Amino acid sequence: MFEPTPLTPDPRTGIAVLSVDEVVDRECDTIVIGGGVMGLGIAWRLARAGLSVIVLERNALPVGEASWAAAGMLAPLAELEFDEFELHRFAALSQELWPQLVDELNQDAAASIALDTAGTLMVGVDPDDAAALQRRAQYMRKLGLPVQQLTGAEAREREPLLDPAIASALWCAGDIQVDNRAFSVALAQAAVRRGVRIAVRAEVRNITLQQGVSVVLTDGQVVRGRRVVLAAGAWTRSIEGLQSEVNLPVRPVRGQMMSFAWPQGERLLRHVVRGPDAYLVPKADRLVVGATSEERGFERALTGGGLLQLLEGARDLCPAVLECNVLETWCGFRPGSRDNQPLLGSTGLPGVFVATGHYRNGIQLTAATLHAMERCLLLGDTSLVHEFQPDRFQPRRRA
Repeated sequence: MFEPTPLTPDPRTGIAVLSVDEVVDRECDTIVIGGGVMGLGIAWRLARAGLSVIVLERNALPVGEASWAAAGMLAPLAELEFDEFELHRFAALSQELWPQLVDELNQDAAASIALDTAGTLMVGVDPDDAAALQRRAQYMRKLGLPVQQLTGAEAREREPLLDPAIASALWCAGDIQVDNRAFSVALAQAAVRRGVRIAVRAEVRNITLQQGVSVVLTDGQVVRGRRVVLAAGAWTRSIEGLQSEVNLPVRPVRGQMMSFAWPQGERLLRHVVRGPDAYLVPKADRLVVGATSEERGFERALTGGGLLQLLEGARDLCPAVLECNVLETWCGFRPGSRDNQPLLGSTGLPGVFVATGHYRNGIQLTAATLHAMERCLLLGDTSLVHEFQPDRFQPRRRA
C-alpha cells in the first residue's frame, strides 16, 4: 500500500499536504484538479464512497483562492436575479442540503462548523433603490418566494445601527451564511481523514486521454487516473488539451474585499446587510465587507478606487463601521462562465468531468454541487446537472 510522506503541516488547515513527487506515476481512481471547496468537496465525497483520489493544487496551500476570499453568504433569495430560474432552483436545492452537509463534514473532520440563520436585510439608501427593492419584492412574490417588505424604522428595529437615511428594506429570513474559511479548512481536513492525497505546487499544463487519463504538470511529471474532475475555478482555461475539444469559457472576475475587527469584541450587526454598493457579513470574530466586480483578468491588486467603493458602500449602510479597525484587505477571482452559471458534469470526453464557473455563488452552491457531482460520478445520474452541462456553449452542427 502506498504511504505518502507528508510535508510540514499547512498552517491554514493543519493538515500535512504532499509534494508533487509523492503522487506522480501513481494510479488512482480520480484525479481532481483544484484545491478549493469544489475540488476538495468532490474528492471528499468520492473518498467517502471508497474511491482513491488525488487532488492537485497549483498553489503552496489548498483553499487559497476564491474559496478563501469569499464572504460565505448562502442567499438564494438575496442573490436572485431576474429570469435565472434554473440557477435559483439549484440554489434552493443547495439551501436544503446545507444542514446535512455540515453534519457530515463535522463528523468526518471533527470540526464544529455552524450555520448562521439570522437572515439577510436588503436595504435601499435612496428613492431609486427603494423602487428597485419594490420591483424585486413583486418578482419574488410572483415566484412564491418568502420575502417581507420593511420600512426603514422596521429595518432599524432589527439592526439599530443602520443609517437613519435608509427608508426601505426587504427581509429574507430564509437566507443563511457560513464562515467560508472555517468551512474550507474543514473540507481539507475531512478529505485527508478519508484518505485523499492533496499535492501542492502541482500546476497542470495538459490533460491527455491515453490509457485512461494522464495529467501532465508544468514540470513534465505525470499523474494518472481512471478519470479527472476539473475544478480549477478561474484557471480552467489555462489547462491545455481540452479547449480544442470542448469550449469551457471561464474567466476571472476580480473582487476586492476587506474586513474589520469588532470594537471591544462586540458585534455591531447580527444580520447580513446588503446595499447597492456593498454588503456587510458579520462573522463571530470579524465583519466582512465586499465586494467589487471587475473584469481585469488576473491582475492581483488592490486599488484605491475599489477600497473607497467598499468604504463608502459600508458607510451608507452602517456608519459605525468607519470607527472599526481594519483587519485585512484582499482580492479574489470569481470563476465566471459566459452566462455566469456553473459548468457541471461530463465534458463529453471520456473520463473528463468539470465542476467550475460558479461565479459569485460558489459557497452558496457548494452543497448542491457536491451532491450533483457525486451522483454524476458514482451513479451516472446527470439529472441534477442537466441545465449546467459544459457543452452548452458548443456550436451546434447543422444536420
